[in-house]
Amino acid sequence: MWVGSSDNHIVPQLRIEGYLYVGIIMLAFCGLATQKLVHYPFGFMAVAGVFLFTFRRLSQPHAVKFLLPFLFTLVWLPMCLATINAVAMKHSLSTTLEYLHFLPAAYFIIYACSRPGVCFWLEKWFLWLTIFIIFDALFQFFSGYNLIGYPHLGDHKAAGDEVLTGFFYPKERLALILSVLFPLVFHYIKGARLKIFPYVILLPSYFFVILMTFKRSAWIMLAAGVAYLLIFFVLKRGVLKSLVSIRVMFILFFTVSAVVLSSSILSDRLSKNLGFFSGDLEQVDVASNYRISLWKTGYMMFKDRPLLGIGPRGFRHVYEEYSEADNFWIQDGRRGQTHPHSNIVEVFVETGVVGFLGYLLLYGYFIFRFFSEEFFTSSLAWSLTVLIVWCPLNTHLAFYGSYWSSFAWMLVAISLASSRLQAGDYRQNKS
Repeated sequence: MWVGSSDNHIVPQLRIEGYLYVGIIMLAFCGLATQKLVHYPFGFMAVAGVFLFTFRRLSQPHAVKFLLPFLFTLVWLPMCLATINAVAMKHSLSTTLEYLHFLPAAYFIIYACSRPGVCFWLEKWFLWLTIFIIFDALFQFFSGYNLIGYPHLGDHKAAGDEVLTGFFYPKERLALILSVLFPLVFHYIKGARLKIFPYVILLPSYFFVILMTFKRSAWIMLAAGVAYLLIFFVLKRGVLKSLVSIRVMFILFFTVSAVVLSSSILSDRLSKNLGFFSGDLEQVDVASNYRISLWKTGYMMFKDRPLLGIGPRGFRHVYEEYSEADNFWIQDGRRGQTHPHSNIVEVFVETGVVGFLGYLLLYGYFIFRFFSEEFFTSSLAWSLTVLIVWCPLNTHLAFYGSYWSSFAWMLVAISLASSRLQAGDYRQNKS
């Protein structure tokens, strides 16, 4: 059933089962606030997905019968092959088997989004919750605590400034999640034209919160998202017609400039980042928070097992064995890192060349899909979230880790579902 909204757009009305589907998916998204809570709704969706796949069928099954299994296999099959001779067989096997539940969970999401109105309202709830997270973080910045009493991490980081975490306290994942969801916010402000709230309040607040988390990985992800948008609009509409993107870039530049000038700790961090351009490997290592040390060690692992890698999540188990004696991460009682803090390095190290080819095909598909469309729709916004969450430049959470993978496959499923619905609407309108 469809009802008219106050702004003359057609707004789908949910049935009872639609409310259930939206609620379960949003519960999974809210579960990202903790390390383990996200696994419970994902586990439920996986079980429900098996049931739905067995006893029900989609009206547009292309995304399920071919595309979703194909994309999933590009990641999972290299994991299986790498597990055969993994350096930490038990850990790799458990990771590979656990990863398998993302497939039926994604099927559940696609099935749910095929129900009337679910995809529309899911996008709205994602947007509203994102906006709520932003202003909750702002409340934390100005008061010292968020709406449920979580403090910022100024004292914890010994930085002398407010490090925002919001609902993700004490984990520093606020900016990572917000950076990935930027396309949804952009899609909203793009349709809002010149209204005050999106351009004067929402967008500067969005950029400000991401900056004040001091997460450089999130800054890179946000920059990647903005770059994709600029390239898309320039290619499709030309420079002069890409005014929305230009406005966004102006607001981004203004916000960054204002925050840098007012925050000494942010200025210091940006000054530290100048070491990237020094040409001195040691300074680059310090500026990157000693990631060069991680990547050098990862390269030694890759050289030893280039084809299939050392096995999923095996990096931590052999770090000391492959690292040099003066490696930062094994000094002063440290025992290495759990992953190399780079999507590309992690894929090469843990699943080898085979895994990288799978990743390349997976990422290439979403790049092709993104730039093959003529207009920036909600479907393309979801596709862009996938491009950001799996961006090759990401230096954040583990590519094969359950936390980030849960988020990634949720976005993949919604993206595939929204794409099929959009194609169906287009064919219907054309006929």
